[in-house]
Amino acid sequence: MILTNKNLFSSEVEFDFGKIYQIVLGEKGRGRKELRLTCPEGCKLSKGLNAEYTIGLTKSGRPRIVEGRDNTLYLLLSTQGGYTRRGDGWVGSWTGNTCTYEVMSRGNGADGDAGRIGTWDVLLVKVIGEPDNEWLRIRPSGVGNIIDPQMLNISRRGAFLFDDVQQAVDFADYTEMEFPKVSEYECVTKIFKKL
Repeated sequence: MILTNKNLFSSEVEFDFGKIYQIVLGEKGRGRKELRLTCPEGCKLSKGLNAEYTIGLTKSGRPRIVEGRDNTLYLLLSTQGGYTRRGDGWVGSWTGNTCTYEVMSRGNGADGDAGRIGTWDVLLVKVIGEPDNEWLRIRPSGVGNIIDPQMLNISRRGAFLFDDVQQAVDFADYTEMEFPKVSEYECVTKIFKKL
């Protein structure tokens, strides 16, 4: 299963040996890195959970998108928001989360020369463990306090993506699940941030 926080579409890439299809995130250039995932022709990932796709490996060991169903959850996340003068984009995990998150591949985009004004991440993450009530925060770049971060809940009930904090709080109240403190600076560990 692949959960993504944006609608993603494959594009055709022509090589000497033939055509392949890829989903491309991030940017190319100085201070930037593209995340390219080979995928089936016509592959489209809708925002939210895509149970008909999963992640496999190429012969060289790089991740790729394949058709199929399994019980492993993969997160394909982008923190691209807007011009990053007001802050970098990042993905964070609350300190009380119990699952392990393996970053399989990453890319980034940037604003200014080589990202001197700011950056945003794109990540392919594998969720390892049995989630009970995991919360992730996806802070988009360049928006400051104008746009709420996206919230992601992973539990035995499934994986749920929310476009603002209030939707996530309402969901937690309805399902009687604990919702962590809202302060991203006190309680969120930016575990996916480049070191």
